[in-house]
Amino acid sequence: MKAKTGLFVLPLLFTGCLNLNLKQILPSVKDYDLNVGAIEAQTCKSTLSVGLLEVLSADLYNTKSIVKRTLGGEITYLKEQKFADAPTNMFKRMLFLQAPKHCISISPAPYANAPSTLQLNVLTLALLDDNTAEVVLDYTLTTGAESQHKRIVQKQPIPKEQDLSQIQALQRVSLKAIDQLLAQIEQITPKKEQQSKDEGLKGPKLNKPIF
Repeated sequence: MKAKTGLFVLPLLFTGCLNLNLKQILPSVKDYDLNVGAIEAQTCKSTLSVGLLEVLSADLYNTKSIVKRTLGGEITYLKEQKFADAPTNMFKRMLFLQAPKHCISISPAPYANAPSTLQLNVLTLALLDDNTAEVVLDYTLTTGAESQHKRIVQKQPIPKEQDLSQIQALQRVSLKAIDQLLAQIEQITPKKEQQSKDEGLKGPKLNKPIF
């Protein structure tokens, strides 16, 4: 009976020692969000309403692993840091959080009352081997029957002497890209809405009677 008990206990002890050794050998992995810093309050006379269709990304970048890319196209990943969520979800949250600063209200579907809709595509979110962090976004803003397609490219140098400088560079460059996107929407949308209002005030064109 004692022999059987010993045979049963030994594997458990071995498993426990193995797990302990693995924890000691493997470095701890820390999770990071792209959304950092305080959200600024903004007093707006009027707010632009924009419906968010979707946030898309290539599978290569829509991962919790933080991508490192060389000029030759080689892909590796950071070993001790990763994202807390998929980049598409983090950029979507960033839009919701930063939009009020630009007097814009971003609404998820359904958005029946939004005169404009937005679709965002994350083309690049990576650390480059020239010691920079890069974000490339494509977006389509549609108002009525008219659509505008634009691309935003932002880069951020990575200071070598600072701890967590790679993560901080990705956070800063992402925020810059979203701020640039929202600033462009802020400039484009009022012109379109005012043009629609002016056309509505003028009313339909009437053909002059011919005598």
